Parts: sequence; structure tokens; C-alpha cells
Amino acid sequence: YLERAHINSISTSMKALTVSIFLILFLGAALSGEAQKIGLPQPDFKKDMLTAFDPGADLGLNDDQRMELMERNNTFLDKVIDIAGGPGTDTSKMIKINDMVSDRGEVMESLLGKDAMKKYKKKVKKSIKPYKSKYKLAKLVI
Repeated sequence: YLERAHINSISTSMKALTVSIFLILFLGAALSGEAQKIGLPQPDFKKDMLTAFDPGADLGLNDDQRMELMERNNTFLDKVIDIAGGPGTDTSKMIKINDMVSDRGEVMESLLGKDAMKKYKKKVKKSIKPYKSKYKLAKLVI
């Protein structure tokens, strides 16, 4: 009788373990698939990001620098939107966007200078915060 009770106890434990593993795998797959899905952003994405990328008056940029920055931001966001809506896996899209962000940092620093670039990047990070929950791509373009 004790041996049978022990076998039933092991069987029940195995079933509970199997169900737990299945739930963990299912939830993990569901969450990871949702978190990394990159597609064509909502129509207001570019307008909102351009607003967040606006340097404002406190950086001390001259008119030429300001116009150059705005043009570069516009081109950068067009490319991000093309990548997001284009073919490829989410991983390949994230890699392309991350590469663009890295290249952009170097170019922007040469345009603005090191000190102004630090201030600008800090301002953009603060300005983008409200959009991170609205647009998944907002997290990638900083």
C-alpha cells in the first residue's frame, strides 16, 4: 500500500511539473513574440518623433546647424520607417536600425560638437519617453 501511494505521489508531481513547464514555455513564447514585433509604425510616428527630435533654442545652434539637423532627422526617420515596414526578420530589422543609430551618433557629433551633442541626446531621451509606450520603434531610435 505504501509503495502504491509513493507511486501516485510521484505521478502527481510529474503531472504538475509538466503543466508548469508547459505554462512557462507558452507564456515566454507569447511575451517574446509580442515584445519584438517590428512592423510599419502608426501614421503619426514620424511627426511625433520629429517633435521629440526638435533641438529647441537652448542648444545654441545657428540656423544652418538647425536646418541640417532637421533634415538629417527627417531622412533618418524615413529610413527607420522603410526598414520597419520592409522585408526581413525582426532581428535583422533591429540590427539595421541599431547600426543606423550608431552611425547617426557619430555624424550628429561632428555636426553639433561634443557638448551640444550630449545636451541634445539628453533632451531627445526625455522628449521620447512619452512615446515609448505608444510606439515600439521609439525605443530603438534613441
